[in-house]
Amino acid sequence: MVSLNILVEIGHPAHVHFFKNPIKLWQQQGHSVHVVTRDKEFTHELLKEFHIPYTSLSKQQSHIMLQAIELVIRWTKTFLFIKKQRIDVAISISGITSAFPAHFAGIVAITDSDTEDAVLSNAIAFRFSDVVLTPASCFTHIEVPNRITYNAFHELAYLHPAWFAPDKTALRYFDVQEGERYVVIRLVRWKAVHDIHEKGISEHHLEQLLSMLSERGCRVLISTERQLSRQFSPYVVTKHVSNMFDLLAFSSGYIGESPTMAMEAGILGKPSVFISSRASHLGYTAEMEERYGLLHAFQSFETARSFLEDQFFSERLQNAIAKGQEQLQKETVDLSAWVADFTVDYTMKHQARRA
Repeated sequence: MVSLNILVEIGHPAHVHFFKNPIKLWQQQGHSVHVVTRDKEFTHELLKEFHIPYTSLSKQQSHIMLQAIELVIRWTKTFLFIKKQRIDVAISISGITSAFPAHFAGIVAITDSDTEDAVLSNAIAFRFSDVVLTPASCFTHIEVPNRITYNAFHELAYLHPAWFAPDKTALRYFDVQEGERYVVIRLVRWKAVHDIHEKGISEHHLEQLLSMLSERGCRVLISTERQLSRQFSPYVVTKHVSNMFDLLAFSSGYIGESPTMAMEAGILGKPSVFISSRASHLGYTAEMEERYGLLHAFQSFETARSFLEDQFFSERLQNAIAKGQEQLQKETVDLSAWVADFTVDYTMKHQARRA
């Protein structure tokens, strides 16, 4: 079998989880894998924990003009990296960094995306990608060139039963006691381009959530990208982020602004409430809610309040979740294996056509 040089571009902590298992599979097959990154949040910490070597291209900038300059820097460095390492195929989620330089370097560019409202990055990345991979539930009303779909969600790349089994001993990292009830809350920065004008849970809402959950005998653990007032410090989780899935798996549920973590909680069979004005834009969260009943999306805290008060801890919801989980496992694929196989097969066929 021919050995490929595969470039994986990682721009967000969630991308580490998405690619960690395909990277293992590629390496087991004898391919060389090179990882380039954007220094954002705890991306590098996760890569180190999973013993994945990487080359950092840039550090995340907050101002939109600085982000544009940063992007040009990443394009230049990626192109030079491709040439130096003689890369055969570049793959990433979003493709904003890798597709453009891969196209001009004359190699295969594969982009995976589930984010319909990332209009600008999609316009750039899709234009220069040889193929765009998406969940079947996404981009159903948007024409995407060279699109190939799969029956899965991004989060199944690392939470599929073939790859993940929750570890109860990891709860000690979060000082969670045996039998203790707790809810995980996730807050985002709202700094991405697709986050402009969007909103979710304010600090005032957070105070109400803490009160509401405390009355139900639930401890609260907060994972946050943005800085919160000092009063919330005792609730914030700052360490052992690689064990967050274990924390979710044994929780009483999830409430938050992150659609990714809402999906993760739903896949793990936990009550999952996604509160964001983005809720109406995303096909994968809609599919998770409407087809499987494993997620409940609301565009504001006010519209979510009655569900949180009346149904979040209900036995009826737990029964619906059990049925939804069973259906999900029957209808979806092992995405890590699918992505690993597709990348190699597509690149081999592409090279054969050019030979």
